[in-house]
Amino acid sequence: MSYSGTVHCGHCYEKGHNVRGCDKLRKAAEENPDSYHAIKYARIEESKKKPKVCSYCGIEGHTRRGCDDSRAHKITYRLDLRLWRAAISKWMDDTGVKIGALVRARVHYSANDNEYMDPVYENFVPAVCLIDNIDLDDITHYSAITNSPEWLLGSHSIGTQRIDSKGQESWRSRIPLALPCIKGIIPRFGRDHWDREQDRTEHRQPINWEVVSPGYKSNGEDWISNKALDSKVKHHFAGGQSQCRNDFRELTKEQRTQLQMYLDGTLLVNELIDPPRTVEK
Repeated sequence: MSYSGTVHCGHCYEKGHNVRGCDKLRKAAEENPDSYHAIKYARIEESKKKPKVCSYCGIEGHTRRGCDDSRAHKITYRLDLRLWRAAISKWMDDTGVKIGALVRARVHYSANDNEYMDPVYENFVPAVCLIDNIDLDDITHYSAITNSPEWLLGSHSIGTQRIDSKGQESWRSRIPLALPCIKGIIPRFGRDHWDREQDRTEHRQPINWEVVSPGYKSNGEDWISNKALDSKVKHHFAGGQSQCRNDFRELTKEQRTQLQMYLDGTLLVNELIDPPRTVEK
């Protein structure tokens, strides 16, 4: 199955069925019982006799399509995704993270004289950049869940141009940024699989930036539209993504409550706090 959800046959490459239900393969096997197609068809028929095992939860008796856990997780995933994305959109509006914003970034880069700048150097000068592109389509609420890869690894979703880079090649002048740590929305501290403390700032250098002059053009609401949410849910839970029950993560009750209070205006952005486990000791 493709990410779009359309079934393609691995034998005839037509849409609407897979190889297990391919009439052309069956006919080819019947016409020539000694052919490779016949052997392939026989293996498929033999596999149909085995008990069904769900590729999502690992339990026998049903498939991924009919999995109750998968259905429940899709509902939770969509609710959390919409809530968190709405909070990110509000945060961007509140802080001026928009097209046209100027940001000061503590990232490594090459200055116009080809001097290499690194935040660890004593003579380091932060890069001042203009935000000219924001693409958050791949960003989900897993950025708020500290034991998920997306929280630690993130995505370079904000495109910028260094303002003093005239004449430089694009690979020198362009500085992609990831979403920074935002209290209550994207925690800084977390724990890994072995319960060791993780500091997100030590892994993602492009997250250390701040707005010095707000932008003028909002990212818009398209990425929290029903169409965008449905597409992300479908893509996330597609079999080809190797997502299973053990990979599922969700926001805590406390996170959901705080995000909703922020959206309602009960809490201001500077009043948000990280989950207790992720607060600096």
